[in-house]
Amino acid sequence: MEQETIRRTSAPRVFFDEPVELQARGNDAVIRGRALNLSTGGIYVCSTIALPEGCEVELVFALPGGGMIQAGAVVLRTVSPEDEREPAGMALAFSALEAATASLLEHFVASRLGPPRGEPVRLLLGELSFPIAARTAASFEGFISVDAELPFLRLGSPVQLQHGGEEGTGAGAIRWVSIHVVPETGVPRINIGIELDDGTRPGRDESAYDEEHDPVCSVEFSEHSHTLDRAVRDQRRREAAAS
Repeated sequence: MEQETIRRTSAPRVFFDEPVELQARGNDAVIRGRALNLSTGGIYVCSTIALPEGCEVELVFALPGGGMIQAGAVVLRTVSPEDEREPAGMALAFSALEAATASLLEHFVASRLGPPRGEPVRLLLGELSFPIAARTAASFEGFISVDAELPFLRLGSPVQLQHGGEEGTGAGAIRWVSIHVVPETGVPRINIGIELDDGTRPGRDESAYDEEHDPVCSVEFSEHSHTLDRAVRDQRRREAAAS
């Protein structure tokens, strides 16, 4: 059958958490591992058993939703269990794919990729009557993340405060902006720090700014956000396992 040589190691990668079996050519021993990511050019396999760089292997793994990938590959690099930067395993570059298999793989990877990084998009959010301009930042499985600027919340922007519907009862400037999602409701709450102008101070002294005590950049704020994000991910995994 027609074969395709695949060595596009810089091809976009997608998260891929599936079992993989591989054998070094000329060796009957089967190494079982689990994939970490996948591209049309190769795959990273987590395993405590690492073959030497340059070793040629045959591997097989299934795609979610159907389809079996059988391919030849070459070990590009290995990561030992002592390396804390990455999970132990091997980065493999596909060296030979049947044309039909290559097409199946490309279709699967394309289905998991979002718009290219930096591509402009417009967001229509809930009850807002106008779109928000944004740019894609990253993609992960069936998710994409986008970055959007909110210039009306720029630090230092002037703010007029109203009390009881009265205008002009207070003024200041935006000092910080943070957003917190309430786990019980899923509704984001915004917190805006405003430095009030009492009419006697000429302005803020930027040299007095202490980043260590900034509520947005503090260690406590970052840890809290990470804990909430991890809780959401764990809940989704449990729901997926139960379905």
